[in-house]
Amino acid sequence: MSEQPTLAQVAAEAGVSPATASRVLTGSVRVATSTRRQVYDAVSRMGYVRHRAPRGSVARGPAAGVTAVVCDHLPRLFSEPYYARLLSAAGAVLAEDGTQLMVTTVTPTASTLPELGGAVLLIGARERHPLAIKLCTSGVPVRNIGRPPHDLKLPYVDVDNQDGGRQAAEHLLLSGRRAIAAIGA
Repeated sequence: MSEQPTLAQVAAEAGVSPATASRVLTGSVRVATSTRRQVYDAVSRMGYVRHRAPRGSVARGPAAGVTAVVCDHLPRLFSEPYYARLLSAAGAVLAEDGTQLMVTTVTPTASTLPELGGAVLLIGARERHPLAIKLCTSGVPVRNIGRPPHDLKLPYVDVDNQDGGRQAAEHLLLSGRRAIAAIGA
């Protein structure tokens, strides 16, 4: 699509009224799960982005900072070394620019937007995560860590495993090793 789709176009694509599509995107609980899925699928296919801030969000500006939203259970935030390394590195880079990093967690099925302080760094959003879809359409600046779930049109960063493996093998071969194995999950 060359132009940004409207809410009415998303509703038509999903086969619902604009009011229903709006209720889905604002997080109303008065919408059936199947209808919600239809709207989210249409949003994803069309690349729809809301142009106003979601209810309950705070004012945005350069001093608002970045909120890292970890889509996982709170105990995993403290038990998985991945999260500690990622958040520490993100915080250090942002601090160089004088920007604060705030961290919040949501459960893997949460659909309610947490209080946001500016831009969002979305971490751990997996397939069919309702918050990823809601953030994608909220107008809030979002960057995803890893490929976005279900083909959402979100900017993201991800690891290039193939090139990393090539570089590791090349390093081992150049340092004289000849028996190389890779063990993965």
